Amino acid sequence: NISTSYVDVETACLLKRYYAQLLMMKNRFPMEEGDPIKVYDRAMDIAHSATYDDVGFELACVMYNIGAVHAAVAVNESRENEDSIKNAFMHYQYAAWPLQHLRDKLNASKYASVDFDKELLTFFINVLLGQAQECLLEKSLIDHRSNLVVAKLAIHLRDRYQECLRHIENSNLCDYVSSHKYKQWSRTCAIKSEMYGAIAMIHMGCQADDDKKMGARYGYYKIANEHLTTILKLAEKEDRDTMRASISFLSDVVGNKLNNAKKENEFIYHDRVPGNEELCKDLEGLCKVRPLSFDPLDPSVGGEDLFGGLLPSGVVKAVSEYEEEKARLKREVLERINSKDDELDTFLVSLRIDEIDLDADSTAPVLPDMLLERNAALTTQPDAIPKLLDNLQKVSDLAREAGAKLEGLTGRLVDVDLPEITSDEGYKAIKKELERLTEHHQKARSNNVELHKAIAAHTTNLHLLSLPIAELTSKLAGPAINAGSTPEGAALRRLLDKTREMQTQRAQLVQRLTDEMNNDNIAKKLLSERDSDHR
Repeated sequence: NISTSYVDVETACLLKRYYAQLLMMKNRFPMEEGDPIKVYDRAMDIAHSATYDDVGFELACVMYNIGAVHAAVAVNESRENEDSIKNAFMHYQYAAWPLQHLRDKLNASKYASVDFDKELLTFFINVLLGQAQECLLEKSLIDHRSNLVVAKLAIHLRDRYQECLRHIENSNLCDYVSSHKYKQWSRTCAIKSEMYGAIAMIHMGCQADDDKKMGARYGYYKIANEHLTTILKLAEKEDRDTMRASISFLSDVVGNKLNNAKKENEFIYHDRVPGNEELCKDLEGLCKVRPLSFDPLDPSVGGEDLFGGLLPSGVVKAVSEYEEEKARLKREVLERINSKDDELDTFLVSLRIDEIDLDADSTAPVLPDMLLERNAALTTQPDAIPKLLDNLQKVSDLAREAGAKLEGLTGRLVDVDLPEITSDEGYKAIKKELERLTEHHQKARSNNVELHKAIAAHTTNLHLLSLPIAELTSKLAGPAINAGSTPEGAALRRLLDKTREMQTQRAQLVQRLTDEMNNDNIAKKLLSERDSDHR
């Protein structure tokens, strides 16, 4: 056992480091019972002593002492301030896990040591967790937590110490410990169970007072007084000053609250007082403690492996196979990720996302150069369109005049019916020329009609094109808008943000996977596992 002069956090850290190194040595060297390398260790207690050539016994002893050191550190805390209460709260939970590990994982009960008895370890675990819950209850009282929360924490303590008492009575611990200690443990568990039951009822009474349920308040204080009566009977032979002081203080509190509640309810409120069963039927405890473990393979706990360069052949082979499998898995994952990245990039390129600026306003559109040139030409000649219309009208007048003349000449030729004239070569040449001119005139008139139609159709556009550049830009661009503020733009922005988030998360996943694989050291885990085939 550890001497009380060495009870501190540093001692606990040294023991954990020693345990971790032993654990890793265990699989490198044949050090268990019957193996060539023998590590002798002796178990000693009042009744007898025994010697084992098994490193497992040393591991069990070290683990037990780790729990003992944490428990002693917690006990040495004064719990007079919040920091001290917090330290005790943590160390009690740290102390419970080594004992739980001894009982459930290391099979320490096979060694002939009273300290490793399962029933004794179970009792210690429950007591340590009960002490941790007591620290939490004290902190809740300091922080002025609600009466209901305090009551639930106290109810759990009542039930836990009641469970400890039943465990003592139903086990064979009386065969391992002295009669005085056995009676003291039993009495302490019984008193604590009743004390925390009384504390729970006091705070339930306070809660009923806040809720203006005066009958229930009186009922809860009566139950607290019943717990107090039981405590006084149990503590008749109690000689510990601290325990007697606690009972005296609790007696004063319960007595004052009970008397006040009784008088007020009988003379003022006259509220119905529910029975004990009705008051307590829905009350359940609140457990906020658990054994806190440590990982002996964590370098911050066990330090660097002293024999890290010595690996058994089985471990070397297993590490090699593991690294190959890890590399294969990494390749598969990266190939799948790269494939999906390429697919996403191709899709985004096809959408031309990089050309879209959702934050830019449409107040300054860029007009084509050809449009600007035509606008400049028209604005420098403001009378160009009126002149064009005048010229078209002149062309129409000339066409009508030419048409009338051609019709007149044609009519006069038709009126000539003398054979000697119509057969004359001069007549024929005139007639042929007149027909040619008439045909050209018909084509020109058709072109004039099409030109008038075209001018009529584009008159509005021509007037628009002749406007000043600022006015033209305003009419073509419409009202100024921000693409990102439109419903379509907002939906596109959400899609792009989600895409970027997905790409970031994927990159983080790849980096995390790479880091964890690079930092993964399977050799330590293999060394901590004895007699496995490492597959």
